[in-house]
Amino acid sequence: MLTTILIAIGLVLGIPLAILALFLCLPIRIRATGYYRENDYNISGSARGCAGLCGIICDIDKKGIQLRVVIGRWTAWRPREKPPSSEPTTESERDISTEPQRDRPKKKSYPTETLHVKIKQYLNYATEARPILTRFIKRLLKTIALQHAELNLELGTDDPAFTGRLFGYIEATKRIFGKRIRISLTPDFLQPRFAGSGSLKLSIYLHRLIFAALALILRGGLMRAKIWWTKRKIRREVGTAQGPSPTMIL
Repeated sequence: MLTTILIAIGLVLGIPLAILALFLCLPIRIRATGYYRENDYNISGSARGCAGLCGIICDIDKKGIQLRVVIGRWTAWRPREKPPSSEPTTESERDISTEPQRDRPKKKSYPTETLHVKIKQYLNYATEARPILTRFIKRLLKTIALQHAELNLELGTDDPAFTGRLFGYIEATKRIFGKRIRISLTPDFLQPRFAGSGSLKLSIYLHRLIFAALALILRGGLMRAKIWWTKRKIRREVGTAQGPSPTMIL
């Protein structure tokens, strides 16, 4: 009996923990495709985690945004369509929107703190925070892995010479991006034109993102505590230099 209870407890606790571990350790696959041509456009994107077991699919076109949450091949949830509201706004709502805003209480001004002192203080904070932000950006870049990006453009301007120069610039610089990023341009020397299509595939590692966020919060909290302790120390030194107040002497 006890063995059965322990097995049941293990299953109840183990399955959610296993799903959470899969969600954190396995990367989230993000894919997006789209096109734009003669005032017609369509963008379709998806983000799937847990080896593709669950995800979010989004489609954007002239009709609007269609969003749905899927589990495997089945749609688990999609937002309900709201009926369009044709009722005009009432006079009370208009009166509220046109009412003048209440006067906000003014902040207290401290004449002893000059603008030079404030600017110097903020610059010192920025100098201390720079290595923290730099390390956070480096960790944040490691959370994203680009697999494939493709962009196909059909471009034409009023000036055929400028179109030719732009085509030459893109052809000269597109080799810098490597094999994972492909850019192609089809020039149109006869008429102004803009059309294109593209696709994107990348992966996001959640455990690296969570680690980077926790490290930023920890180091930022330590820096904030250091600033608070420095201010407190300065106030104590100023108080002791000025001497005791008359009330304390009496």
